[in-house]
Amino acid sequence: MKHPSNGKQDDRIPDVGILESGIKAGGNRGAVSVSILLGTSLALLFLSIIAIALRGQLDVFTLPPMAVSLICAIAVAVRVRQKLAAMLRHGAFSTFYTASAIIVILVLLNRLAIVRGGGWDLTETLRHTLASETMETLSSLREPVEVRLFIKRGGVTGQLKSLLNLYSAATPNFRYLFIDPDIRPMEARAFGVRQYNTVIVSGSRNGKSRREILKRFSEAHLTGAIRRVSMGGTPRVLFTAGSGEASVEDTGVEGFSDLASALAEEGFEVDTFYCGRGRGIPEDTDLIIVAGPTKIFMGQEEVAAYLARGGKALFMVEPSPAPSLSSIIEPLGFVLPDALVIDKLSRVMGGEYYLPVATNYADHDITSDLNRAPTYFRIARPVYLKSSREGEIRYEALATTSPEAWAEMDFEGGVVEFDEGRDRKGPVPLAAIAEGPGTRTAVFGDRDFVCNQYLGRSANRDFFLNTANYLVRGRDGAMITRNIETYRGIVLNARNQQYLFVLLVFLIPVSLAGCALMCRTLRSR
Repeated sequence: MKHPSNGKQDDRIPDVGILESGIKAGGNRGAVSVSILLGTSLALLFLSIIAIALRGQLDVFTLPPMAVSLICAIAVAVRVRQKLAAMLRHGAFSTFYTASAIIVILVLLNRLAIVRGGGWDLTETLRHTLASETMETLSSLREPVEVRLFIKRGGVTGQLKSLLNLYSAATPNFRYLFIDPDIRPMEARAFGVRQYNTVIVSGSRNGKSRREILKRFSEAHLTGAIRRVSMGGTPRVLFTAGSGEASVEDTGVEGFSDLASALAEEGFEVDTFYCGRGRGIPEDTDLIIVAGPTKIFMGQEEVAAYLARGGKALFMVEPSPAPSLSSIIEPLGFVLPDALVIDKLSRVMGGEYYLPVATNYADHDITSDLNRAPTYFRIARPVYLKSSREGEIRYEALATTSPEAWAEMDFEGGVVEFDEGRDRKGPVPLAAIAEGPGTRTAVFGDRDFVCNQYLGRSANRDFFLNTANYLVRGRDGAMITRNIETYRGIVLNARNQQYLFVLLVFLIPVSLAGCALMCRTLRSR
């Protein structure tokens, strides 16, 4: 190039051809370096994911490749920032790359949560989190516990593995192992396994090895088995028999076989005690349950002697004409009149007036986790208290009906109507407890609320299991119960039902018809 003033060539200004070739060469070198960085980033990312999957944790072997991969990705973004900016200005490219980035991030976070056994449980009842009672059990383990699951290949679900990962993440003393009986038949035979989906929990206590076979698998089943094989003695619960009580061996709709299984899952040893044989209740009994005798109770002396020595008892008393057990229960501070609980709320929920519903609970350890979920009773007797305190004994009504219910004192006539001055207004207590130094006794005004037909309804199961656990173990008792979602039902009394009927049947249709007529009139003008 010639300078315009003197016509000499200025060697400070490069030739255009040289400049263009340099740009092309630099562009090619830049493209090569971007390709190398991008390939390195993807390769390291892939290797780090494989390492995390194999090792099951983030450590010095998995974090460095992931960090280098991130650095390479940032370097690529810096080198091609102008092209990225141009692409992001186009809506289609922006949406595509944003969605791809979100998907990749979610997949990585999910994978990390799975391999680490953690995550964020945002459900109301924390259904993907171990119960606090399970965590206490695992934290108290001093010796290893091993769970062997004899499951056919392909039968292991993600939910099962996630639950076991939560256990193993909570303590180093928990280990689980999946075994396919078809591939390892000798090991299955050594443990006496003859069918698929058999779970064996092994542990030791006081130097003695213990083993238990689970027939059903859940958090409650597994935690209960861990307690039994690794911790202190199993609490013993006896159900009285011989006076028409509900039987733990009865599998019919009115039997207690499901309740016996639920107690066993909680770590109790369940057995039957036949009253009236003069043997006395065994010394190693932790809780005696009198499940609604329908005949003259034959074990009054035996139960009274058991209570006198500080035993724990749970009474379920049926309405008249069943015996009220007043000779045993009333000296303990309870009052059980010959009355029937009438609750109009049960009609709103699809039942009859004589099927009361407990919707109000005391501020007590037994009922703290019921979350206002109703307990459904089936023909109940009211359970009143003489006082709230007598010396060192404290009395409290655990569950009561709505204020619209009442205690019907004369129900033989068949007329369901509140009689002022004779019947007792609600709320009516359906369950109560007396507790003090060395004594704890609970009374329910019905036995059918935990029969096989009713046990699974709403809070029925948890209410009873919480009570049994508390009576035996006190405030430090571990109660493994399923979380119950907060009850948010709307309960309407008779007047509110009438208002709702008028609103839906008359006011809303008339208002809509009036609006339509007004619109038609305005258009015609």
